[in-house]
Amino acid sequence: MMKKTMAMFFTIMLAVSLVGVAYGLWSETLVINGKVYTGEVDAEWTVGEGWDTEIPGKDYSNITGYVTDGGKVLVVEVKNAYPCIDYYLPVDINNTGTIPWIIQNITVDFSNLPEGTEISFAPDPELNPDIAIGVQVHPNQEAYGLLHVHLNNNATELTTYTFTVTVTVWQWNEYLMVYPPLPNDGAE
Repeated sequence: MMKKTMAMFFTIMLAVSLVGVAYGLWSETLVINGKVYTGEVDAEWTVGEGWDTEIPGKDYSNITGYVTDGGKVLVVEVKNAYPCIDYYLPVDINNTGTIPWIIQNITVDFSNLPEGTEISFAPDPELNPDIAIGVQVHPNQEAYGLLHVHLNNNATELTTYTFTVTVTVWQWNEYLMVYPPLPNDGAE
């Protein structure tokens, strides 16, 4: 009886071992290797030649612009200026990155300008994308703008006015839409 018990024990052990081997042959580990390539948000200014509304023969002042900090900072100078003249400077913001971006914010540093100076971007007459909040620009394209500067009667003599324009761009899918407030319908 002892032999039968031992034979049965070894038979059961052999069966369990074979099931274990069979189970091991039915399992497999899969590995997925991947690469993620991220894009780049990048923008640079370019500046054209400026002009003003002085009459011929009386053209004494001018507007110029240049970029610094690797194309990131637009510096504008109005030299030999006097009141009630309109100055224009064509500028572009180029998408030099690899993904689209949207203009989130436009800021002008008015600290070196006379009080009441008006600065705006006129739209492009050829209907290209304008420099304006909410405009989306794709890689290798640009937003066009005509910077308009108007000095009022607070402009002082013997002064060169210098200011900077900062434009913040965000990747297209993270743009924060800014909606105007809803009109008050009288409800509280």
